[in-house]
Amino acid sequence: MDGATNISVTAGATTPNINAVLALAPPSIQGTVTEDGTGAPVPQCTVSASNAGTWIQSLTDVNGHYVISGLPDGDYRVFFQCGETYRNEFHNDAIDYDSATLVSVSSTTAISFLNHRSHYH
Repeated sequence: MDGATNISVTAGATTPNINAVLALAPPSIQGTVTEDGTGAPVPQCTVSASNAGTWIQSLTDVNGHYVISGLPDGDYRVFFQCGETYRNEFHNDAIDYDSATLVSVSSTTAISFLNHRSHYH
């Protein structure tokens, strides 16, 4: 590994002062999109997080899971777009950007879980 420091150890001896400091991963929003009523996962759903006009997207997998990672600290509006069968909507069943519930992420919390139930048209 580039930048790694080699450490010499001796069998049966204790090597002191080998410490590590781990940095937190950049904040992320993750969760599962399921169908309202049945709870079935909704694959191939586009999940977008918006902060100050910047949109970052992810796509749900076959189990409805998604991760939007590498987010700067801030408040985000999260939008779910799941094809023609389901209604497009923001987090907490909001129908437009201005009424969307904000989701706060910060490097001190690292992960915000946000599950969503998609509604039929």
